[in-house]
Amino acid sequence: MKKFDFTMIEELKESVLDIPKEGLSKQIWENNKLVLEVKNFILHTLATWKKLQKIDFHINSIYLIGSMASEQYAEDSDIDITVKISNIMEEQLKMLTKVLPNGNTVPGTSHPLNFYLILDENKFNTNITNADNVYDVVKDGWIKKSKLKKQTIPFSYIMTISRVFLSSIDLAIEEYKTDKLELDYYKDLVKTIKDSGKKEVEKRISMKKEEILADLDSLELLHHLIKAFRQEAFDHKYNVKFSINIESTSPNYSVNNAMYKMIEKMGYLAELEKYSTLREKIQEEIKGDKNAKI
Repeated sequence: MKKFDFTMIEELKESVLDIPKEGLSKQIWENNKLVLEVKNFILHTLATWKKLQKIDFHINSIYLIGSMASEQYAEDSDIDITVKISNIMEEQLKMLTKVLPNGNTVPGTSHPLNFYLILDENKFNTNITNADNVYDVVKDGWIKKSKLKKQTIPFSYIMTISRVFLSSIDLAIEEYKTDKLELDYYKDLVKTIKDSGKKEVEKRISMKKEEILADLDSLELLHHLIKAFRQEAFDHKYNVKFSINIESTSPNYSVNNAMYKMIEKMGYLAELEKYSTLREKIQEEIKGDKNAKI
């Protein structure tokens, strides 16, 4: 994660809200079709992963969406693959999502795969409707393809709005790290105390554990708010009139999504995912053992 710094604005102009190219990436497209080796790698990766799962489910559709389905991509952009599945429960979907084969770079390209599973039919249809460009990987053809949009993005403005979240994330992470150091100190200290002072240290350990859980909950809340703010643009529920507006009818070019992309490219979303996983692990340990280690 890159700590927030206004000097990053120039760097982000070339990466977060990428300047549109003159055409699709030649690494993965040829004559407006997926390069055969790329298509086969996507399907093989997904099929191999599916065979390794103990959960039986059906794959209905495999669509390529996002920046790599458009002219607005970076040299290391993910290839986003939305996979519609069925015949499983919601809890099973969560389990599968945690072990997706994401991050594998397609041979001959600089682009890693990013699979996204969807179980709910309405959610899937909404995602496809909101996407500007959708390519059916199995049928090897476009579901929809929009014309090249050349948007003027107010980068410094988006960066300033994003700072509301970036600063809060930085603060919450620092709080967690400080509380964790203090907890480790008290744990070491309690081992050396044998008199009545031991109860006081144990009390501090208990309080510090609660503070750490609160720190992780704060990060989870921020994660939720960032995603919800972006989703509101796609649900057409956010009616705030910003001082500067990005003129576009597509939610992909909204202030909401521009801010989300800014935060994502700076590494904050990946950091929040890491702490979200840590939070889930600690919660599971607490369920099984009241004296669980934190």
